[in-house]
Amino acid sequence: MDEREFSRRIRLMRDRIWRVSFSILRSTADCEDAMQEALLRAWRNVDSLRDKSLFETWLTRILINECKRLIRKRSDSAPIPESLPAPETENPELSRAIASLKMDLRVPIILHYIEGYSVKETALIMRVTQSSVKARLVRARKKLMEEIKKEAAQDE
Repeated sequence: MDEREFSRRIRLMRDRIWRVSFSILRSTADCEDAMQEALLRAWRNVDSLRDKSLFETWLTRILINECKRLIRKRSDSAPIPESLPAPETENPELSRAIASLKMDLRVPIILHYIEGYSVKETALIMRVTQSSVKARLVRARKKLMEEIKKEAAQDE
């Protein structure tokens, strides 16, 4: 893949990778750092990608790894700000509920339901089995329902 094709594909998925990184890091500055480092790593290793049709899932995996690296790096200093919103949905209660999920449940929800990746693609990105993705989605949906019901009860 040449530089022009790489850039074209990045432009097509720019918003998606931003939302994925923000759903994990919840900080604009950290997202910018993670995206920049992930894109640099991807460009350096683009020749190692055997199946070019998997570019998007491959790059998303690199991005998630970079996000996790940033979290580990800052774990001794600043905590992840839990009060910031998840990627916006049409329903603010749902956005807040998604933001309240732990990362292992939030990431599959974001990838599958918000970004539109299939269960198979989500499994590839997360490096887990499809059955694990399905189980996490079930647990996440259950927690989302509980959170939304709890929030609705508080509003009454």
